[in-house]
Amino acid sequence: MGQSLIVTAAACLLPATNIAAVAGQSSGRTNSSSSYASGADAPRLQFLGLRCADRPVDVHPAFSSTHYVYSAVLDYAEGSFAVDAEPAKTMKIVNAPGLQTTQLIAPGDELPVGIKVLNPSAQESMDYSISIRRLDGTDVQLKGLASPGADLAPSFSSGSLDYTVRMPAELDRLDLRIVPMDSGQTFE
Repeated sequence: MGQSLIVTAAACLLPATNIAAVAGQSSGRTNSSSSYASGADAPRLQFLGLRCADRPVDVHPAFSSTHYVYSAVLDYAEGSFAVDAEPAKTMKIVNAPGLQTTQLIAPGDELPVGIKVLNPSAQESMDYSISIRRLDGTDVQLKGLASPGADLAPSFSSGSLDYTVRMPAELDRLDLRIVPMDSGQTFE
């Protein structure tokens, strides 16, 4: 029977994005090709999530038991995270004791977390390697920019730095709506 793994976390302020996972399987060793006779025999997770306290952290792409590459980025204000993982029925998480702690992460750091899933009957394993990055507080990118009532050109893109705003003649005030990339950002 499968086991559930819930990892606890210290308090955090806001949700975020990103987890990078690399997979492999074998009988005791890891490689990157799939050679299982049946998908039901493949060691896999039924659920994989990331959170900061009780707030979920966005994982890209969304979890799928047959996908192994994810990414997540924590806001500067989020100093810790937790991994929630549950293996498929009859599978087992080998390194569960090492995962059952709050993971602290320094600003600007990237932290890999490994989860090894075992199919005990076939003695085959699958490794998930998750890399979580925390913003360092000096990020100056925007998540959103809008000017209601005026035209913004080009359309907003987080990689663009130059914009032109065309205001209609009847508009006497420019209203800019700015959405910061990091919850700790301020604007002048």
